[in-house]
Amino acid sequence: MMNWESKRVDVDVLVIGSGMAGLRAAIEAKRAGQDVLLVDKSVLGRASSSIYAGGLGLEIIPKHLPYHGAGEGKKYADYFNGTIEEIFQKMVTEGVSIGWGYPYIDNQRILMTVAVDYKFRQEELRDFGVKDPYSQHFIGRPVSMGVPIIMPMVDYFKKIGGRTMIKTVLVDLIRQDDTIIGALGFEMASGRFVVITAKTTIIATGGSAQCYKRTYSPTRITGDGYAMAYRAGAELWEMELVAFCNWTIYEKGLPQWWIPFSYGRVSGILRNALGESFFEKYAKENGWLGPNATLDPNDVMDVRYGKPLTELDHYFWRAVSMEVREGRGDEGACLMDFRHVPEERWFYENDGITAMNEMRSFDWKNKMLHIGPAAEKQAGGIWTDEYFKTSLDGLYAAGEAATGISMPFCIVSGASAGRYAAWEARETAPIVLNELTEKWINERKAQVFASYVSETAKAMHPRQIKQAVKDTMWEYVGPLRTEDELQYAIQELDRIEAEILPEMRARNTYELALPYTGIVVPAFTLLIVIFGPFLLKSNDQEEKQINEFFQFIDDNIVKDA
Repeated sequence: MMNWESKRVDVDVLVIGSGMAGLRAAIEAKRAGQDVLLVDKSVLGRASSSIYAGGLGLEIIPKHLPYHGAGEGKKYADYFNGTIEEIFQKMVTEGVSIGWGYPYIDNQRILMTVAVDYKFRQEELRDFGVKDPYSQHFIGRPVSMGVPIIMPMVDYFKKIGGRTMIKTVLVDLIRQDDTIIGALGFEMASGRFVVITAKTTIIATGGSAQCYKRTYSPTRITGDGYAMAYRAGAELWEMELVAFCNWTIYEKGLPQWWIPFSYGRVSGILRNALGESFFEKYAKENGWLGPNATLDPNDVMDVRYGKPLTELDHYFWRAVSMEVREGRGDEGACLMDFRHVPEERWFYENDGITAMNEMRSFDWKNKMLHIGPAAEKQAGGIWTDEYFKTSLDGLYAAGEAATGISMPFCIVSGASAGRYAAWEARETAPIVLNELTEKWINERKAQVFASYVSETAKAMHPRQIKQAVKDTMWEYVGPLRTEDELQYAIQELDRIEAEILPEMRARNTYELALPYTGIVVPAFTLLIVIFGPFLLKSNDQEEKQINEFFQFIDDNIVKDA
């Protein structure tokens, strides 16, 4: 049941989102002496992309991983090493090949900031209780490798006096005149409406991969930060740049999850429904092969095709998508042939063991596995300058919510946004809401309560609306897009917004306890914003409730492909 009572909170700096960027921003602002409130719609750190992403710029590759092509003493990922100027040049010229999208950032001062700061910022994590920022690439638990980084940061922020609010859905930014002065939303457990005023606000809410039918992104990565910024009038940038990853399981009976990078995976062969090994054909036609490609199916993929796997990945999903579109796919997917791969290759490192666990009910030795692309991350986002300040006064952005998608970018942008937001807050007078703003807040509160919550309404369930958006985005704004398809998608999303969204209701808080907080549609520069709140039942055993909630999510959201 929603609670009409309002809660008012006044702070110096409001940080929305508790992933790597949000936590780093909150810590920086608090260390600058400001009263900082860190708000998350889930529990701190646990719903972020960065908690799954793993470690940072590892300098030396472990000797037991020769298939990367690294000899003894060779540096892992050369873009992590060298002078500041060399690192900057590699970001500009090779950013796409390493999966970061850096060449698309129009303000190269941002790249220079990352090049200058990121090594120091990585080492600085040790001050927050992180034992080893680097080792998680190879010895951390797959799909949760960021835990040893994120959770110590949560503890550190609390230790230095940072304030937190969990399970709080923020609906909109508060704009007074031309300045952002906070945000409003509601607490999930109590249903109480919340108005937070802040001298400066930092959005670090991650990306929007969950607006696609196929994704292995955490269920809470729904683009709500983009939506809030867009509705408030902030400039967004390059929203069509969505990164897909090809290695997602499409097999019935298995989770729709990414097959982690491993010796076993890179030994496989992509085939279509006819059994043809098709990638070589596309690679030759489009110039995707490296000069030293062997084309030997017994070699691992980077040797076979002569380029680093991070550079090849977007070629893989384009080729797979073309095979499916031209009718040579199988059940909307292609096939990964591991039948020839020696079993011991899967046990070479922990990622291979994780893949074995994902496929434990599948006879990969005798059958080919259905795989295909899935939305992974957003290369565009809320526009910022090199100080990570947005186009609106009082508003900053960091991490994937801003214009970068790497872990080094998250810690650098978070630290910078926290520093400059704190400096601005220090020079800003206390926030006083004027009459027009108070009126708007009350109207927005009434809209949220009346439009989205009803115990008697005919249910147009939030999950139904979310699924309609996800299906549309995947079909017409997916890995392959034409202008006609994009135009049709815009029309369909307009229809959903105009005809279906107003009918969304939830009869009780249990129905609202679903991972549905916002969808933003990145179709070129047009955003069609869809918002749907969710609540949790209130009881005295909060920790038990949190655990039960995430178990419910795992049981109901990780479905067959």
